[in-house]
Amino acid sequence: MKLILIFLFAAAIISPSVAVVQPNAEEVRIISECLQSYGGLTEDNSQRLVRFKDWSEKYEEIPCFTKCYIKNMFDMFDESVGFKDEQVIKQFGQPLYIACEHRMKPSTDNCQQAYNGFHCLVNLEDDPFVIIESMKNVSTEAKTAMKDCLHRFDQYEWERIKDYAKNPVREPIPCFTKCFIDRLQLYSQQTRQWNIPALTAKLGVPAAGANIQHCLKQRRNRNACVNSAATTKAANQDVESDTDILRNCLREVGSKDLVGELQKVARYSKWTSEEVPCFTRCLASKKRWFDADESKWNKQQIADDLGADMFNYCRYELDRYNEDSCEFAYTGLRCLKQAELYTLETYKNILSCATELNVTMKELQKYAAFPTKEVVPCLFQCLAEKMHFYTSTYEWNFDNWIKAFGPMRQDRTASNVCKAGAEQMKTRHKCEWMYEEYNCLERLNYNTDGSYPLETTTLSAVITNRTASNVCKAGAEQMKTRHKCEWMYEEYNCLERLNYNTDGSYPLETTTLSAVITSKTTKAGKDITEAS
Repeated sequence: MKLILIFLFAAAIISPSVAVVQPNAEEVRIISECLQSYGGLTEDNSQRLVRFKDWSEKYEEIPCFTKCYIKNMFDMFDESVGFKDEQVIKQFGQPLYIACEHRMKPSTDNCQQAYNGFHCLVNLEDDPFVIIESMKNVSTEAKTAMKDCLHRFDQYEWERIKDYAKNPVREPIPCFTKCFIDRLQLYSQQTRQWNIPALTAKLGVPAAGANIQHCLKQRRNRNACVNSAATTKAANQDVESDTDILRNCLREVGSKDLVGELQKVARYSKWTSEEVPCFTRCLASKKRWFDADESKWNKQQIADDLGADMFNYCRYELDRYNEDSCEFAYTGLRCLKQAELYTLETYKNILSCATELNVTMKELQKYAAFPTKEVVPCLFQCLAEKMHFYTSTYEWNFDNWIKAFGPMRQDRTASNVCKAGAEQMKTRHKCEWMYEEYNCLERLNYNTDGSYPLETTTLSAVITNRTASNVCKAGAEQMKTRHKCEWMYEEYNCLERLNYNTDGSYPLETTTLSAVITSKTTKAGKDITEAS
């Protein structure tokens, strides 16, 4: 159901002369009856209905109106059973139903339950991720690629995803198509050829028997997003070396004592404010990560150069626009540096907990669906203790949450809705309410808009990431400050667990190194015995 009739009707009441769709008589009767206790369908009530999406998530401005409306208009709510699943799916579709299922849970207050669920459905109807999930004949792999690519663009561009259905001449989100086409490997830049079988399997196009020859003609320089791989490689060769960039940027910002300024740059990770004014803006611009004129981050370039993990860690920080381009560049680059330092620590702690609790790969992957109950009891509690997410009185150490998962989308006060009450902490096992708090915070702060499940959660992404071996790499800071024997062994130990154990489960029955030693020792013993 692409349009909610209630909004069309309310708009028609306010301005009948410009109404595009006129409501039917049955809907007029239902809305009038539902508003009977509030003076009927007055202009004031109509204006309230028009801004229904803007109503608070927890407060219905016209009490019990929603229950009355969806019960009589769509027959999708019953006071005894709550929401009728089949009717909701019929009206809104399976993906939207799944997205709002957590908001339709039974409540002691029927009116509040009806409002919670319907308000979610209405607000997510045009959500870009729901639109992607609703695409027919598109594979799960392709949908995941599209969602991941969408994160590379500014959030104000996301709403344009619905414009693709109109088949416009110009792409609504420039280079979005190229992003997911590249990820799915459907087009070869070297041969300039499409992989038609893969295209059909993953995107459901072209249709059987369709004449696509005119679509396959090569067009030169039609768009920057179809440049050849050779052109991209040549451009990359023009990029200055890191050393040259540092020196040139220090000169550009007017530094006279280059040695002294370089010493400041060497301890960049410990800066609490920019000690060399506008230096990071120059640095990020030279690396092609930041557009100084537009005061805007080039997210695709960051993801390509630094990897998806570091980009995802900072994705909300890079969205916090600041007219002061020097300050904006500094906060963004500082976040990327923190990602380099802290993501490895988070991954290692998750791997450690997985070892202690014998977690398998399959079990960890189940966290992607935001299960109501934790798949492996106390896995998150183990991580929380290692990362010190809580104080001794079980208050949140928000700074440690941010170090582990990255800057949050919401401010800290908004996260209070996720805090377990004192009564729950007393009567329930802490593993249960800790996981529920994490689940809520994950949805609210690290999901796209806090309203429905991610294709993957922060916790499950650790092992299932395609570039999982990268989690084992020691950071540049560790290599500088620690003995290489230590960090080399830790890298080996991590890679051994991740790649050479039977199925990624823990603990190991043996390591590659120990197996070799054991084998040779056994053979040597056998040889000695035979010789005797």
